[in-house]
Amino acid sequence: MKPTFAFQWHITDACDQRCKHCYIFSENNQKKIDSMTLSQIQKTFQNCVDFCEKFNRTPHFYITGGDP
Repeated sequence: MKPTFAFQWHITDACDQRCKHCYIFSENNQKKIDSMTLSQIQKTFQNCVDFCEKFNRTPHFYITGGDP
């Protein structure tokens, strides 16, 4: 079994809540909400897979971001 390589992937800031513990809006500075396009997601995913193939690892993704 190949060792894993973990990716924590924050794909969007889109959320209508403003939780005190959330680092995205913690500074209350009217931050612009960032999100990845489908093309960016596909390219990033393929880059992660290519990296893992090169270094003989199994990718493990933690998808984060957005409204819980």
